[in-house]
Amino acid sequence: MRTHTLPPYPPISVRLNEAGTTLMEVHITAEGNVDDCKVVTSSSSERLDAAACDHMKRVWRWQPPTNQGQPTAVSTRVSIKWDLKDAK
Repeated sequence: MRTHTLPPYPPISVRLNEAGTTLMEVHITAEGNVDDCKVVTSSSSERLDAAACDHMKRVWRWQPPTNQGQPTAVSTRVSIKWDLKDAK
């Protein structure tokens, strides 16, 4: 993985004390970008789930996966733990 930062906590989710874990299936292109994200297991907050997928697509960059030395697209699962003590 080349770029891996946590998504910013949505301010309204902080005010509403929303927390949990979002498990996503992400599709990584041969260039290392996330071009698709689907929530597999919800954090119980649509707001947090949407923020996680949006951040994956906008920010995360992966070392391009290879097959026999050639860049290739793959899918993998990623989880984001939303903990209010980490909210800024």
